[in-house]
Amino acid sequence: RFASLRRCCGRCCSPVSAFCGGGWIRNYLSLLMVGADHKLAIIDAALHPEAPTAPELEKAYETENLDPGNRTRLVNKPIAIGLVLIFSAYGIMMAAFASRLTPPSEQEVWFTRDHMATKVDKLFLDGYESNDATFYPISSIIWGMDRIERGNFDPYVPHKSRGDVKYSNPLELHVTAAQDQIMSACDNIETYNCESGCEGELLVRPNSTVCFMREFKEWHEDEYGASTEGLELADFNARLREFRDTTTPASSDYSSWQDFIGFVDDKLRFVRIDSRISIGVEEPTIKKRMVIRRLNKFLSRYCRQIDDTGLPDVWHFSYTWIWFKSQRALVKGLLIGMSIAFPVAFITLAGATQNVILSTYAIVTIGYIVSSVLGLAWMLGWNLGIKESVAGVIVIGLAVDYTIHLGHMYDAGRHEKHLHSREDKFVFAVTSMGGTVLAGAVTTAGAAIFLLLCQLTFFTQMGILILATIISSLIFSLFFFVPLLYIAGPVGDYGNLTAIKLGIRELCCSRKDG
Repeated sequence: RFASLRRCCGRCCSPVSAFCGGGWIRNYLSLLMVGADHKLAIIDAALHPEAPTAPELEKAYETENLDPGNRTRLVNKPIAIGLVLIFSAYGIMMAAFASRLTPPSEQEVWFTRDHMATKVDKLFLDGYESNDATFYPISSIIWGMDRIERGNFDPYVPHKSRGDVKYSNPLELHVTAAQDQIMSACDNIETYNCESGCEGELLVRPNSTVCFMREFKEWHEDEYGASTEGLELADFNARLREFRDTTTPASSDYSSWQDFIGFVDDKLRFVRIDSRISIGVEEPTIKKRMVIRRLNKFLSRYCRQIDDTGLPDVWHFSYTWIWFKSQRALVKGLLIGMSIAFPVAFITLAGATQNVILSTYAIVTIGYIVSSVLGLAWMLGWNLGIKESVAGVIVIGLAVDYTIHLGHMYDAGRHEKHLHSREDKFVFAVTSMGGTVLAGAVTTAGAAIFLLLCQLTFFTQMGILILATIISSLIFSLFFFVPLLYIAGPVGDYGNLTAIKLGIRELCCSRKDG
């Protein structure tokens, strides 16, 4: 079964082992096959009565592999130290690479460049002049809102109980200063400079501003032959309502003024102006953040000029800011997920191994594995986008598996087989769990390979990350974690949670008696 594979490992590794120290690599890889061979033999014994029984196989297995008198020295301590140092340096290097991951500076690509969906998007954006404007998001500047009360809002059922808008005092736009301030906002937003992040020099697209006050003044001049200044409040509101109900915006993007001029209970409660921002809808968060800061600066400067006009505070809104928040939340979720996952993984490891030393070694190994995977993402030219943020949290869970199994078996050798030396427990862990770890790596990697055939880049990148995680987990668990246990693994009750608990209890009792 595995005997031929072990012989093959021995022949293939002989040239390497001659350089790496007296056949240790050959013996170590052969040792990984022993446990799997033993488990397969037990299954054979259950299926074939003429084969040796499971107790006989177990006794022969222990005599051959766990009896120091019948086992050649499998571990060369200098080589184990070298492996630990090499992989520590590699893990630290990859952690440095992973720290360079930043949010994407370009639009994220969800399909391959030759995919039909990508070509259709490009055709709509570049092939039709009439659709060019829809590529840029609309930003609204709103007067009249005070707050939104969301006492019964449930973030897990967001379409229900979304909240109630609370307005400021009724607007009094008949005041000349108030009209001038809204006109000033319309004029200034069209010429306001965008320092960075925008396409072009201006914050908003040319000729994209929909200003109700400008069109109302023109309509009033044509309809009544007079200016809107000097009207009483009731007359101004009546004519503004007439303008809203009988006309439509000049922009073809809108068919009504209903969302721009809001009368609630016969009182003018809110008004707004719209503009298309000079940034694409799917542009990366780093550019959107620059544009939001610039828009906030514009409104902050504008608000300082409206104190004496009677206008309430002004708000700005865009649906693209909602997606911007979601993108930032995903990146933040990666950091929060790591800050939660690592402590939880440590607690889980401590519970499984019942040893804080083993748990500490394991969590360091897991950290190196995650760093290796995210460092690889940086080396491949990826950014910390949506796909990487989601996959990054999943990687942590996959990275725990092999390390926790090997650590658990290292500790189990003490109370199950009454092994005491590091080398004995090292051999027991590798022979008992090495084949299982290899088999698990093969099955998980085999499942991930099919993701590489997908056309959606999320799944292809997920497949690459899973494969990288499995390979890194296998290498670090077998060639960093296990050698580290051989060098400085806990012996006896050192680091054992039960022993620590009893020691603390005895210490407290002795102080109490004293």
